[in-house]
Amino acid sequence: MEWDEFVRIFSAKTVSLQKHLIPLYRMNYAAKRPEFVGTSVYCLYGKIRFVLTARHVFKQIIPDRPWFQYSENEMRELQFEKYIIANDNDLDVGVVVIENDIPLFNPISYTYFGTFQDSKEYQHLLVGYPGSSTKRSTRHNQRIKFQAYLTTAASNEEYNRLKVDRTKKLIVSFKKEKVYNEEHNLITFPNPNGMSGGAVFQFNENNHNQMYLVGVMTDWDVNRKNAIIATRIECIDEFFRI
Repeated sequence: MEWDEFVRIFSAKTVSLQKHLIPLYRMNYAAKRPEFVGTSVYCLYGKIRFVLTARHVFKQIIPDRPWFQYSENEMRELQFEKYIIANDNDLDVGVVVIENDIPLFNPISYTYFGTFQDSKEYQHLLVGYPGSSTKRSTRHNQRIKFQAYLTTAASNEEYNRLKVDRTKKLIVSFKKEKVYNEEHNLITFPNPNGMSGGAVFQFNENNHNQMYLVGVMTDWDVNRKNAIIATRIECIDEFFRI
């Protein structure tokens, strides 16, 4: 499949994936407005709903409650039953178990969790909310832009260079310059800060209708700026069996 065809598929998928990604905020009580912290993935296992993100995102908020966009003109605190973080420092992930639906978003079912593949026939879509796209907020409304980035698996050399355990983490290639957006235009992609906790989706060129969640973004190689690191979704499997 030609790259232009991948771009067309990427454009079609971007809108459908946004409903699974929730931007999270902490309340700045002095300024009387919420401040954007990072991205999260809204998940469903059986009848149990989870909000999943990078542990360092939750640690910027908790013990306070995260805030989220409840409706077009209202933000609310996210009420949750449990807060669980990975004991393994290498994983950098956490979940909160919630009781109620989140109206503007839909959870992604556990059945769409998959295993990361680094062979050439697989493409990867990074989705989240870069912090640089967040405009000044009010108490009840946030102006934030959802972004998606189409890429491929990084080389084996990157795992050695970055000292990443590939049984726990995955690495995909990243460059800011001359990348396609969902309108097929070449752009400079924003710095991915704020996409921590966002999703890495995967699809096969021979069956691009099947897209699976394979990772949760945790790190950006800020030295060379050419790689995004994510926790493999299978490493957090136990969170979804509580």
